[in-house]
Amino acid sequence: MKIIRVFLIIIFLNIFLSASEKIDYLYYANIGISNEAGILSKFKDRNVALNSWVTELAEFEKMKININIYYEKEKILKDYKNKKLDTIILDALTYYRNKDLLDPLTYKKWGVSLSKKKRSRYYLIADGEKKLKGFKDLKNKKLVLKSEDKNANVWLEKNSLTINKKSSKKLLEELKKEKNDRRVVFSVFFGKSDYGIITKRAWDVIVSFNPAIKKKVKIIDMSDEIFFDNLAMYSKTSDATSREFFLTKGANPQELKSKKALRLINLLKIDSIFIIEDESLKDLNKFFKEYFELEKRYN
Repeated sequence: MKIIRVFLIIIFLNIFLSASEKIDYLYYANIGISNEAGILSKFKDRNVALNSWVTELAEFEKMKININIYYEKEKILKDYKNKKLDTIILDALTYYRNKDLLDPLTYKKWGVSLSKKKRSRYYLIADGEKKLKGFKDLKNKKLVLKSEDKNANVWLEKNSLTINKKSSKKLLEELKKEKNDRRVVFSVFFGKSDYGIITKRAWDVIVSFNPAIKKKVKIIDMSDEIFFDNLAMYSKTSDATSREFFLTKGANPQELKSKKALRLINLLKIDSIFIIEDESLKDLNKFFKEYFELEKRYN
């Protein structure tokens, strides 16, 4: 759902442009999205279905957007390097494994904020009826997380390597993947899993509708608030006018004049597109540096 919100923001900006009488503007972008950054299951026909959906929703004429979904990390990185893509959206792990390649090619990093807080914190939740001790107690246990959430998996692995000196894969009886946060919580609530990993934001929403969950499911550990849902990069070789418009107007989507765009933005609870400065990645840089060192030492 997060990546689709990115597409919608792009569309909203262009609805504004095409509706304005004062601006005769052609915005274009070749967008690459790694499937591991999170893609809605409804788009089963890959590029064709997604591009058709975007075109139907946007209803514009003076805009050209090419959306390319990539199932091979090597291919999306190669196309970005070879200037075939203006902007790419990746999971954090893929970015950090290829940071030395990507940073020299990138003009700005950016993300999409669904709330005033632009970064996420993760919770390790557990079945409160069992005497569970957290990451030091993973052996022969069942843990569940959302299938598209690479950050959750990396946080699990880093803690297991730090505390147990072993990958969680060598300890857990089962690592389950669910398609949404609600299923993660209810897997623990109904005793199907011992542990679950979920963002604080998702946990707060779920328990606000189901307060009884907190009587059975307990938070037993939490991460620092350092994670971005995705990391997007805009190429230095992309069209400067399109790039600057996207990054500046996207920072304040509520200023768009199109009523249709505003209704959809409010419906999806989009706060803004925001630039990710290198300084704001300092803690995440440290996290992944430590993770890669542990991975090399114990795997």
